[in-house]
Amino acid sequence: AEARCRVVAGMTLLSAGTPMFFMGEEVCAVEPYRYNDFLEHRENFAAMREGVGKGMFRFYRDLIRLRRETPALRSPLVEIIKIHNQNRILGWRRWLGDEEYLIIASLNPNAFPDGFVFGHRSLKGKTWIELLTSDDHVYNGQGMHNEGELDTSGGVIHLRIPANSILLFSRKN
Repeated sequence: AEARCRVVAGMTLLSAGTPMFFMGEEVCAVEPYRYNDFLEHRENFAAMREGVGKGMFRFYRDLIRLRRETPALRSPLVEIIKIHNQNRILGWRRWLGDEEYLIIASLNPNAFPDGFVFGHRSLKGKTWIELLTSDDHVYNGQGMHNEGELDTSGGVIHLRIPANSILLFSRKN
């Protein structure tokens, strides 16, 4: 469930518009928000971000930092490059000026360790480098990565996609 929560958080923070999340999501809070007796059911978020919610908190912190520091990740320029309903995979790119990013979200409970093929005219002639994967060990993931530079000279890219994950790639200039 935590891996799927990272995907949804990543989709929210890396999509167009103003990202919003409810208090406690960033540390895996479990208590429901209750208006009448909130104080009796509150959780210690500071303690959770050092304990059970440490990986999720770090994921939110890293994504928020990337979004704040990267104008292209806040740009209104967005293009969907892949929708694969059967495999529950969505791919889009964001760009502004010379900056370009590729985001892949998978809600598939199975990984694609041998690669998943994406083809799109917007990928042609570019090289990509993985900046972030929600499957990293620091976020409590399994640790599957795409190493090195990924060439898309023919407009096709082969990506290793972890189960229930979101991946962020930067175009190499």
